[in-house]
Amino acid sequence: MKSVYFALLGFAVLMLPLARATVIFSENFDELTPGPSQTSVGLFTAIDGTNVDVVGGINGNYFPQLCVSPTSGNCIDMGGTGGNPQGVLQSGTITLSPGTYYLSFDLIGSQRGPTAQTEVTLGISGCSGGTCLYDEVFDLSSNDDTDGIVTDAPITVSSTTMALLTLTDDTSGNMGDILDNVSIANSVPEPGSFGLLGIALAALAATGYRRRRRA
Repeated sequence: MKSVYFALLGFAVLMLPLARATVIFSENFDELTPGPSQTSVGLFTAIDGTNVDVVGGINGNYFPQLCVSPTSGNCIDMGGTGGNPQGVLQSGTITLSPGTYYLSFDLIGSQRGPTAQTEVTLGISGCSGGTCLYDEVFDLSSNDDTDGIVTDAPITVSSTTMALLTLTDDTSGNMGDILDNVSIANSVPEPGSFGLLGIALAALAATGYRRRRRA
């Protein structure tokens, strides 16, 4: 029986770092209608007079072949069409209380030949003259579908922060990287994990107590 308690304790401990209590920001662009030269794309807005293309095959059909795995459905071509096509996408204000958060997104190559560059930042004023919590530049060859995939990049916030998530196409022309599946989650363990841990610890404590009584 004691081995069962230890197994339960081990399982509960393993579950704790895997738990995600709340996704506080999530956008996969599948609710959008595909098409060129867009400035309002779900939870993001193209700023500074730029635009992006919504590509994919949901709610329409516009270059769906660009959304190769791990992207799917609709996604964003950071190089828009006409005008100023070097897209600068920025979220609305995201309130981050003190704690640890995890940033994830799928960023792949243009799929059409050119190498493209995209900068991803999270911080006050888009990191321009403010606090920067995350800042990474991705240089992706056309068929690179691995080097721009970010999963649960940890971000530590020491005080309540009003942050903006910004993605900037740094490539001339209208063939930018492809973006999909953007999310920010916090790291509070699920109550079920705490419950398993508590049961295991209580059982082990009771076993130890009974052994001491018999001694």
